[in-house]
Amino acid sequence: MTRTSDTVDVPVVIRHTSLDTSWQPGLPAEPYAREKWTSVPDHGDYLIPTTWRELLLSAFCVGRDLSPWIRSMPDLAVREIISRRFLLEACLERRPTPKTSDPAPPAHATGFEFARSKYHDGAIERSGRGAFSYLLGMTMADWAGRRLLDLGPTTHAESGVPYGASPTWSRTKSLPDLFAYHRQTSDTWLVEAKGGRTLNVSSRRKGAAQLDVGALLPGRHTRALCATGMTKRLSMMIDIDNRAPQGKPGRPTNLSAIQLDVTPDLALVNSGTLIYLALSSLPHERLAMVTVNAPQAGAEYQRAVIAQPMESEPDGNRSDIEMLVGTLPGSDLKVGISSRLYETCGLFVTVQRLLAGRRRRIPKRLRDRVLYGEHDLDMLVGALAEGFGGEEPSWESLIETIPASDQPSQRDFLEVATQDIYIATEERA
Repeated sequence: MTRTSDTVDVPVVIRHTSLDTSWQPGLPAEPYAREKWTSVPDHGDYLIPTTWRELLLSAFCVGRDLSPWIRSMPDLAVREIISRRFLLEACLERRPTPKTSDPAPPAHATGFEFARSKYHDGAIERSGRGAFSYLLGMTMADWAGRRLLDLGPTTHAESGVPYGASPTWSRTKSLPDLFAYHRQTSDTWLVEAKGGRTLNVSSRRKGAAQLDVGALLPGRHTRALCATGMTKRLSMMIDIDNRAPQGKPGRPTNLSAIQLDVTPDLALVNSGTLIYLALSSLPHERLAMVTVNAPQAGAEYQRAVIAQPMESEPDGNRSDIEMLVGTLPGSDLKVGISSRLYETCGLFVTVQRLLAGRRRRIPKRLRDRVLYGEHDLDMLVGALAEGFGGEEPSWESLIETIPASDQPSQRDFLEVATQDIYIATEERA
């Protein structure tokens, strides 16, 4: 990895274990985990080089249901993105990794780490610290899913239904934080995210209990407890349990209240909708076109989800994927998405607004029981098919203008992108 002003190392301890009543939490990560990740990691200690940009991408995309007021007032999405960025930035401090009596760190180490900031320890009030811990836990769980566990985009378990879940899933109060699909096996993963100053045992035991969904998901699935701590530095402890039932997943049979199973395509739409709403609220003069290289042959699979820093892509060679990028007011932050994702998010949000209007006409006592009718389900699936099928739409057909080209890297911006999502921030000394 090219060393820039935002590269850091994240120690990660991974344990393949059984999250049952006899489960014993392992030890937190040491500052110099020796192994370097090369594929889906086995039981072991790892030191993972990453960037601030990659963490921001996960913070903006981590699955959650966007409140109706954000969908109906897209400019609030801009404030949501900015608030997530600045809360993380206020409470995290990048610093050189302190020297210890250990042997020299591995060659791939960047030599920097994240630690708690003085603002976190001495100025922020308790409620703000709690909000930061929640955001940090969710961000790092999404980052680990993309970077280490080979998972696709995450979906919040309370705003979606994993494929094959029981019809009672949406009416259950205690659920894991997230679910996602493995990109090679397509198996469902349930993910519980924990974040805080310490990797305490009680919090992780509670997380393990939330992952036990029993008959709510009878088919094949894997459970992962992703705990993020800040005792001395930002580090993670991930416990993985794949001892779940091995039967084939099946669709719910109770068609009186059809659940919309979240497919990988829908998970991608969910992950990009916040950025879509922000872009759709910006005036055209704040929008620009940035091109990034399409993945080379054999790399499409990795670039689909894993965020790649753009230092290795010279501007002159960028001509394959066009991203619509907007500069958010009052910040140096640039966010963007591809034309296919922009179109699909737009169609999906439109359908959701129509369905929300219908749902408001249902008596309040019945709303939690009526999810989607068969016609509604067809509308949602149709919106996805229309957006992801066929040729890439032109930007002029989507936003009624042709954005001017931009090359942020020529102005000391640090960029990161997947095939569909783009983030850039100014490089700082």
